Amino acid sequence: TFHRASDDSVVETPTITSDGTVGTATLEITANTASQATNYYCKATWTVGSGQGSVSSDPIYLSVLDITSITSTSWAVPSQLARFECSSNGILIMNSNGDAYLDTNGDRVTAGATVTWEVYNTGTNTWDSTDTDSKFDVSSLYVTADGVRVSKAVYIQPTQSDDGKQFRCNVNYVTDVPNNFYGGIVTSGAMTISIARVESLTASDANPIAGDTITLTCVATGESAPTFSFTTGNKIFDTSSYDFVSGPTVTTSGSTHTAEYVIKTIVANNLRNGQTITCEADYGIGNGKSTAETTVTTYYNCANVEVDSFNTYEGATITETDLGDGSLRQTITCPADTTYEKYSLQTAVSDVHSDTITCTKENRKIFSKRKLFWLSKSRAFY
Repeated sequence: TFHRASDDSVVETPTITSDGTVGTATLEITANTASQATNYYCKATWTVGSGQGSVSSDPIYLSVLDITSITSTSWAVPSQLARFECSSNGILIMNSNGDAYLDTNGDRVTAGATVTWEVYNTGTNTWDSTDTDSKFDVSSLYVTADGVRVSKAVYIQPTQSDDGKQFRCNVNYVTDVPNNFYGGIVTSGAMTISIARVESLTASDANPIAGDTITLTCVATGESAPTFSFTTGNKIFDTSSYDFVSGPTVTTSGSTHTAEYVIKTIVANNLRNGQTITCEADYGIGNGKSTAETTVTTYYNCANVEVDSFNTYEGATITETDLGDGSLRQTITCPADTTYEKYSLQTAVSDVHSDTITCTKENRKIFSKRKLFWLSKSRAFY
């Protein structure tokens, strides 16, 4: 019988052959895993009459060579590099203490092996050699001082379409009969490219009224949180249009990282089609950056508009109604006696002398102390 030395448990019944004088027991262990790396011994038992005797061999260590670690997920910024690493046992171990077999020169015996890489073909559902992919490159192969064989590879300039692309490595161990090592191929699990990028940039209110406080929310993915920054151009933030309130405040959930940046709008910018704001996620030196943009269009606060008219002393009146929603309705009435053209209300019909307009965030206006100029889709009022 064959036993594990750790607990004397019987592994399984071996195959026994005999020439009548000498019996030989053979144990074959298949589907080896790292958990089977341990000391084993064999035990021969005889029954003579009513008595029984046995003898046990010295223990022998079964060393199982395997892939020890891989880069399960490689996070990469578009147009940078996706990096992969496949590590495996690189030397022959003689006991549970990790001591290596030594050659006649006293050097460790290296387990000969070659490492190849494959890419998953989603069109054919097969694993194909990476030799056909010019963007995949095996950068190095070496054995460390700790006896680990390391194969490193890179995927050059991944794009958004490469998100989810999978690779795997094969370690082909070479048989070394003098050192009682019988080779074979060990295949890793899948290694996947994940594209790290800014997923979105949003404003709590993309159309605020001057004086409102808004929160900019930037969401990015990555193995760890990048360094977030918010700018309005030339790598700075426009302090003439916004007051800084707080941020960026970063929170992380798994591989999703969220930065919030709070600002207060100062002046309207709707006459210049709003302001472009950029969020940049910096993943560190050599790893690249990702950006996203959004536009914030700030409108005048109609409740604070100073209303005046050339016709104040000649009888023209302007009646204001605050609608309570950021809108101001103004009813302009010209005097009954319109002796001079400047006193007339300019509308589509020249003999109409009263009209009502509503100032909302969508209306654009320029005003001075003594003159109010309204722009709308259909008419201009003075």
